[in-house]
Amino acid sequence: MNKLKEYFSGLEQREKNFLIAGIIFLSVFVLVNFLFLPVIDYKKELQTKIYSYNYQADQIKRLGQEYRKLVKNSGSYSISENSDIALFSFMDSLAGKAQIKENIDYMKPSSEKTDGKTIEKVEIKLSGIDMKRLIQFLYSIESSSDAIVIKGLRISRSDKGAYITSTIQAEIVKNNV
Repeated sequence: MNKLKEYFSGLEQREKNFLIAGIIFLSVFVLVNFLFLPVIDYKKELQTKIYSYNYQADQIKRLGQEYRKLVKNSGSYSISENSDIALFSFMDSLAGKAQIKENIDYMKPSSEKTDGKTIEKVEIKLSGIDMKRLIQFLYSIESSSDAIVIKGLRISRSDKGAYITSTIQAEIVKNNV
């Protein structure tokens, strides 16, 4: 340390000023590059992470609300308690409107009761029907305001050229009163 003091005292004033300016510059450079800039970069990185986490939290909230809505409406294809629709007769009337009654091989109704709900099911086998009329019939089932859902559909070629054979499983869920 004494050698440094002797060396410094032996310098001229201009050399001392130049040396002091260099030490100050070097000190500022080290402080800025190794202290201030990393702190600023870290702060920006944290802000980016916070923004990302907030966005993810908002997405989770939105998806949670959507999930709760779907769970609440899990019987969204349920009809109201006061509806007296009988699925079998409704499907029969739709077949009449679609002019495919002559193509019906059979209609099998069934029902089951679970958790305060009654699930009515009808299985219809159609044979010798063309694709256009089948699609119209399926559309009339799905677009009915009575929330009938097609749960199963099997289609195979018929022996009658361009015609097909189809089995449709439709159901409706009714809330028990």
